[in-house]
Amino acid sequence: IVALRNAKLNKVSDKVFINFADLDSFKPKRKFDIVIANLFSGILIEKSDNICRFLKTNKMARIILSGILNNQANSVINCYLRQGMRLVRRLTVNDWTTLEFAKSES
Repeated sequence: IVALRNAKLNKVSDKVFINFADLDSFKPKRKFDIVIANLFSGILIEKSDNICRFLKTNKMARIILSGILNNQANSVINCYLRQGMRLVRRLTVNDWTTLEFAKSES
């Protein structure tokens, strides 16, 4: 709901696709340039294959993960590296970490 409100406030609601869905049953008809997930670390790890599957393969496509406690960030990073992602940026604010990933160029 916050995402929808922010999209409207920034006048981009016609340019973004925001979906609240179960990761196991969500079957988009296309892949996305940006995938954002604000979930607990355990869920980000458990559903990493689903989250990565939604991302386009171009070099500009990104996954942004948040809701990660600082002491759990390395586990999330290692999981997404194993999924063929590369860490682009790590942002830490107080007790929380946000991670930005792109597809590996291997």
